[in-house]
Amino acid sequence: MSLLTTYLISILNILIFKLNTNIKILYIKLLYYILNYCIIY
Repeated sequence: MSLLTTYLISILNILIFKLNTNIKILYIKLLYYILNYCIIY
């Protein structure tokens, strides 16, 4: 499961670097929110 998660994050990171800065900022905020949600629950 963690291996799959790492794989997906790697793909997302590659895609994000191809996007513009505003989308990167939104993605980082979303990822941070999801990680906090997973830690809490």
